[in-house]
Amino acid sequence: MPRLFLGLALPEPVKKCLMSWSSDIPGARWQRREQLHLTLCFLGEVAPERVPALFRALDGLEAPAFDLEPMGVSCFGDPEQPRTLWAGAGPEDFLRSLHGALCQRLEHSGFRVEARRFHPHITLARFSRHQAGPAGDFLKQFRNEAAPVFTVDGVSLFLSQPGPDGSRYQQLALFPLVESSLKVPHEQQKG
Repeated sequence: MPRLFLGLALPEPVKKCLMSWSSDIPGARWQRREQLHLTLCFLGEVAPERVPALFRALDGLEAPAFDLEPMGVSCFGDPEQPRTLWAGAGPEDFLRSLHGALCQRLEHSGFRVEARRFHPHITLARFSRHQAGPAGDFLKQFRNEAAPVFTVDGVSLFLSQPGPDGSRYQQLALFPLVESSLKVPHEQQKG
């Protein structure tokens, strides 16, 4: 069964910028350019016969297009032995609202989504357990960095294919955002 997730594809200038942030940190497995994205909802394995219902659930996403800014870096885990390094993304409140709206549509259509708290981020590097080197210098160096702002006008459906060199992601579909009652004040869009 295919492993699927919903997320935001990143344009090439953003990927190029984020790739330039990679540093020599022991144990870090940096994401490849084609792996960079922002996950909104992880669905996991979806039976092929359920895919049409998934498309129906995502048709007519009611949210306006918005400007997204990848900015700053942080980590999951202790900076001295991180599990993951990531870039933040804003506007966080709007991304959380979009995530909630997607989850509600999916659950209403009988799909299960990850229950853990949503934290908008773009994974930059992963570490194997007990092989992570300290990332404090990296976190200080790129704490206030920002990648180019870009307009998000749709949510992508991705296929995730695990492999020995990390997962490969294939964009299967793009669901356009349509203007609705979910408004984002201009000041909030800028972060």
